Amino acid sequence: MSFEKNAAQAREEVEVILARTLPPADTFPPGLHQAMRYTIEAGGKRLRPLLALWVGELVGAESRVIEPMAAVVELIHNCSLILDDLPCMDDGFRRHGKPALHLAFDESTALLAAEGLLMLAFEVLGEAIAASTLKPKDAGELLSLFGSTLGSSGMIGGQQVDLQMVQSRVDIQVMEYRHSRKTGSLFHLAVKGPALIGQASSESIQALEVYAKNLGLAYQIADDLLEQTPSTASSEDKAARRKAPTFVDLCGREEAVQLHRQLVTTAEQSLSAFGPAARRLIEFAQAIGERVP
Repeated sequence: MSFEKNAAQAREEVEVILARTLPPADTFPPGLHQAMRYTIEAGGKRLRPLLALWVGELVGAESRVIEPMAAVVELIHNCSLILDDLPCMDDGFRRHGKPALHLAFDESTALLAAEGLLMLAFEVLGEAIAASTLKPKDAGELLSLFGSTLGSSGMIGGQQVDLQMVQSRVDIQVMEYRHSRKTGSLFHLAVKGPALIGQASSESIQALEVYAKNLGLAYQIADDLLEQTPSTASSEDKAARRKAPTFVDLCGREEAVQLHRQLVTTAEQSLSAFGPAARRLIEFAQAIGERVP
């Protein structure tokens, strides 16, 4: 089966998982739960939950535990999208072809919906841990990973740097920090979380972490490159009123393309010890590579 067919099939599975994870829209208070569903139901590539499902499959984790983990990473991702679009952040007004949540509802509801998705992710993660056979040490590491993904050393820190970059000069180290935290940290959670749940060996986890680090940065650089190409820029890329400089602005297109290719190659090579079992993850990396002409 081709990567496209595998991905389409897995996305259908993700939609089912998300539908049963989210509170029904008419659950009281309905305005909040409608808002929580709004951004997720607008669609998306679902790349992070796909990673979670396929890493879980690779390490032999139980589906009843990995499926909640896939929901967790997508809930967090959509929480970050809602916050990114707020006027005090990137000031975006469209997302997946629809008005940003704070415009479809209001800013207060958008904030509460983002918090609701985040707390739901925490709740679902707790249930996944309770349903697993994780040792207390591994369960604690998974919870710590969840916190560091979101915290000041993760997505929140990356967003703060992103805001500062709008008004100040930056170098390559700051750019890499921003990308690795704002985008890469969630790729890391989507990969390492299932590896911990599947009780993979330390060597396997280290290899998967290299994969996630390189893949996350490659994905963001691909976004930067596509944003500089008017014919391929997505509607939400064009919609944000406040934009930080990109890798292309800092390094030039040619160097950014070379770095992107190098990162994808490193991600693929990091999985060599898994052999044919890692085919889906290798094809995933190749698909990220193909995003850049």
